[in-house]
Amino acid sequence: MVEREGGEQLLNVHEVREFDDDPCCIVWPAARVLLLWLQTNLEAQLGATLRGAKIIELGAGTGFLALSLANAGAQNILAVEGAEHGFMNLEHNISTSRTTAVTPLQWDWEKQPDIPSEVPPVLDLVLGSDIVYPRHYNGDALCGTVFRLLTRGLEVEPLVLLSLCDRAIISDSSTASSSLRVFLKHARSGRSRCPNFRSARKSFWQLWEPVRVANMKIQNQV
Repeated sequence: MVEREGGEQLLNVHEVREFDDDPCCIVWPAARVLLLWLQTNLEAQLGATLRGAKIIELGAGTGFLALSLANAGAQNILAVEGAEHGFMNLEHNISTSRTTAVTPLQWDWEKQPDIPSEVPPVLDLVLGSDIVYPRHYNGDALCGTVFRLLTRGLEVEPLVLLSLCDRAIISDSSTASSSLRVFLKHARSGRSRCPNFRSARKSFWQLWEPVRVANMKIQNQV
């Protein structure tokens, strides 16, 4: 449970096993922010719903987001993780949850860029939280993966919602890769189903501080 000041409940979350010494096995604040935004703003701002949606979560890590979305009524979620230890922990958390709504898939898109056959041909939501980090993960590979998921000849493109905690200010303009520019150009081309990017981004940002504070309280209790 995440709460605002005064005890107001924000969302119910699924408890998962974590390991502090492995970044893939930690529930990062960005995942909590994305979960909260999906539960409180998805339908109102983007006209989409979790119930019955076909969802893929890239870099699922512990499975916290996917399993929490299953608790919220999502029934068809593919949770993707590429790291070996992270995937083993993901499988553990899904199996102990006893849910049938979440399916684990081991896929490292940096090493295997082609979309696996396990990814369904139709998707409603492509999700990810804290799956890029300066100088550690390949942003070009992520952009290419999302671009391929968007351009598979589908009649309706899936919505792509990525949550990132900006931990470093990168002054080197060369880090803005060509693939990122292509991805952003595509997202702004008018083909997106999102009616109001600015409004969505504003509401997303407003959720960050209360969830960040709540996450610190959770960590202090461990």
